[in-house]
Amino acid sequence: MSLTARLFIKGHQHEQKGIKVLSCNYNFTQSSSIEEGGRAMGVVKAGLINITIPGINDAELVQWMLLRDMRKEGKISFYGIDPQTAAQQETKTLSFEDGVLVNYYESFTDESDMTINLSISARAITLSNVKWETEWDVLNY
Repeated sequence: MSLTARLFIKGHQHEQKGIKVLSCNYNFTQSSSIEEGGRAMGVVKAGLINITIPGINDAELVQWMLLRDMRKEGKISFYGIDPQTAAQQETKTLSFEDGVLVNYYESFTDESDMTINLSISARAITLSNVKWETEWDVLNY
């Protein structure tokens, strides 16, 4: 079971130590047909990674959001405790390539911590050493 997670963005000022992740979600989907007995009928879709981080003053994230052509590479590393050594170790990694920040949302609630919600649309995602990729028309991007 993962206890913590960190977001690492290549070239970011916090690239080495990462940014604490409060929550994240991502998924892979494909359509199915009831007429075909539930058989998968479509192309696997993925690419959107939603992340909540603590509200930090980070101009690099705002710039990434505002520059529509800016693509980043990065990963989310999940860490758990090794039951034999009680040491923290990386248990899972989700990496992304050609990530475009498509949503930046700051939220504040009185007497609570500010949070930032990010949505990264990625051309390629690797999860558990399995890579999913889609084709993007680079010329019209």
